[in-house]
Amino acid sequence: MTNLDVMPDASEIVHYDRPDIPLYIRIGTLSHYPDHKALCHWHEDFEFIRIYDGEMDYFIGGKNIRMKAGDCLFVNSRQMHYGYSSKKKECHFLCVLISPAILTGSRQLFDENIAPLMKNGNFPFVHITKKDTEITSFQHLLDKTYHLKENKSNYEIHVMSALLELILKLTEREPATEDFKSESSWLDAHRKMVAYISSHFDDEISLNDISGSASVSRATCCRIFKKFDQLSPIEFLTIYRLNVSADLLTRTDESISLIAGKCGFNSVSYYSKLFLEHYGCQPHKYRNLAIISS
Repeated sequence: MTNLDVMPDASEIVHYDRPDIPLYIRIGTLSHYPDHKALCHWHEDFEFIRIYDGEMDYFIGGKNIRMKAGDCLFVNSRQMHYGYSSKKKECHFLCVLISPAILTGSRQLFDENIAPLMKNGNFPFVHITKKDTEITSFQHLLDKTYHLKENKSNYEIHVMSALLELILKLTEREPATEDFKSESSWLDAHRKMVAYISSHFDDEISLNDISGSASVSRATCCRIFKKFDQLSPIEFLTIYRLNVSADLLTRTDESISLIAGKCGFNSVSYYSKLFLEHYGCQPHKYRNLAIISS
């Protein structure tokens, strides 16, 4: 649930708070994403989500859950996932990502405690709700990470301590195992097609190109995207292009026409029309608002 840069294998490039420390802590809103939906992706990091208000639907490894205010979520390493609102309603949430590699300085402790959790095929995520006896503890520890970042210099070591405590609680709930579950053929095909789109979004690509990248039929391709993204493959491609364009609008001074062309849109007027539909404002206004907020 971060600003997405996606690699050719559909993995996310995470822009950490500091480039030398793989740790990310942010308050986010679903309205930041076009149509209140992030794009499907994965990363090596552990991810924690804490819902403050509103609701969020969440797709993880082929399953959909609904998170409500107060809920917490742990997403294991390398899981395909994204958050969204099926009703396009606002949700405020905390997102914390941390690389498993920095959780312990001991190779033996890592191999005995962290690696088995990462490799546990039966443990893709944990959804902690108000019915859970440990909900208050999870809420407190996640809130603590954000407050530490906002109010304490050299906060990283304190945050890692809080996250280690959370991970300890998770391993106590689910014994460590390397009992792998094979990935479904549809999920594997989805990963390949998302990777293809991320590598070729600036080209003229068709439904045949997308389905062919995973060696599935056009009909199966459409069913897979409908199941996992609630979108058609072409709609997914369009939103991916719009996401990239929005990032370029805020990070560069390039003209809107140049950005539209770089993102696979042949017509600036058509690009602006789509941008308005999905972001609620024209590209130039989006750029101006980003400048003001910064």
